[in-house]
Amino acid sequence: MSSALHGVALALAFALELCALAAFGWWGWHTGDRTASHVLLAIGAPTAGAVLWGLLAAPRAPLRAPVLAVLAEVAFHLAAAGALRATGHPRLAGALLALVVLDSLAVHLLAPAASTGAESAQPSAAGARPGDGHDVLHRSG
Repeated sequence: MSSALHGVALALAFALELCALAAFGWWGWHTGDRTASHVLLAIGAPTAGAVLWGLLAAPRAPLRAPVLAVLAEVAFHLAAAGALRATGHPRLAGALLALVVLDSLAVHLLAPAASTGAESAQPSAAGARPGDGHDVLHRSG
């Protein structure tokens, strides 16, 4: 049951990340004084956010370090809330941050327990060993 809830929490986390990217796009469209700047910022702001997320905070980020990932996640969501606030949506900004905090707690509290060394020595039913890339669903974080 908790693994199903953990999956729901992870899906919500992904949805909130997409909402943050949408907030960056919304901010970009409403910033600037010409159509060209609206379009460039509406495309560029979410692209920059996605690239930084992918480099620093994504589960398989190439530069992922635990502290750096947490800082990147916090900065990403705070910037999205700031973008919403800057475009005249302070309640939506607060709701986004509240949902991110609650969902982050749920993701961490519902995460499956890490496997022990004895379990990792046993081959899986399909003959694959944990850690060889075939156990993606059994990893946390």
